[in-house]
Amino acid sequence: MGFLTRLFGRGPQEYLKSLDESINLLRLGVFTYLFKNRYVPKFGKKEGSLWAASVLNTLVLQSPGNEQAKLFYKKNDDAILKEASSICRDPELTGLTGGASYLYAAEILYSTAMTRSPQTDHETKQLHSERIQDLEQQAARLTIWIPNSSHICGSTDVKDCINGIANFAKNFLNRHA
Repeated sequence: MGFLTRLFGRGPQEYLKSLDESINLLRLGVFTYLFKNRYVPKFGKKEGSLWAASVLNTLVLQSPGNEQAKLFYKKNDDAILKEASSICRDPELTGLTGGASYLYAAEILYSTAMTRSPQTDHETKQLHSERIQDLEQQAARLTIWIPNSSHICGSTDVKDCINGIANFAKNFLNRHA
């Protein structure tokens, strides 16, 4: 019996799908929060969306998505890093009820599951292992707290933790949509 089957019982792919969907909801929620509350008031909608996307991408170590975003990032890279570094002072984004904190936890949990899956090839396992290290280092650089399973769901049961992340992600997005 594989690790994920022992871990989840029946239907481990359903839990991974739920976790992946939660990651997408958290990214959207963090983007929406940044866009509405930080950058539209400062820069307006057009430039505000570029700031929100750039800061979110910096948090989770993603490359800019299009040519306009690449140029924006290149032009403002120091200021974007400074903005990402200020996330740690925003309780909506970091801490026990922070969207960015939960985003880190969800992404790390997902990559951990992928490194332990017997269906994942060696190269992909290595990429996910590196992703875990990179995310942990980025969170430490930006002083963003990452909750553990007891903070998320009060237990060490991974299924409960994934369900806790899913509920948090939906609520976080609903609060900021």
